[in-house]
Amino acid sequence: MGLDGGVRKYTQSGSSPEQFSSTSSTATAGQKPPSPTLNQVSSFILTMAEIQAQLQAHLQTLSDEYQKLQQDLQGVVESRQKLEGQKEENLGVKKEFENLEEDETIYKLVGPVLLKQDQVEAESTVKGRLDFITGEISRQEDQIKETQEKIEKKKLEIIQLQAAAQAAAQPQGKGKEAA
Repeated sequence: MGLDGGVRKYTQSGSSPEQFSSTSSTATAGQKPPSPTLNQVSSFILTMAEIQAQLQAHLQTLSDEYQKLQQDLQGVVESRQKLEGQKEENLGVKKEFENLEEDETIYKLVGPVLLKQDQVEAESTVKGRLDFITGEISRQEDQIKETQEKIEKKKLEIIQLQAAAQAAAQPQGKGKEAA
């Protein structure tokens, strides 16, 4: 097995530097295998640097996705607040309709013009708006929950990746000396 196989084996299995050397060594039973060469150690260091770069790139991607999800959530929350305002306005109109007597005239503002409108038609229009707004609020709430769940998942991914990056950044020898 060549140098690349030894490097790959070391980086994938998390072996110690003593096990890093190529498997075609001439060590016999009971003898310590030869120490890794400077080229092998350099290759290992470059490989760790590449891993760190990949982890950082992935972390940046996750961070960007997290920020986008937060922006999406903010937009949905703002939309829901707008709908709540419209709902309150229409509930106020509905309440005013309840205080009207049968013979009173209702006008509807269409652009700059007030148009006379039938009371039953006006009440029906407001009821339809309220039904629509209530449905949209419910849909927005579902979307908010879904986005919050996605944000939490993305947050966990980021935390796990940060932990992996920190573990990869720590020297391999530290953990073995303490043991």
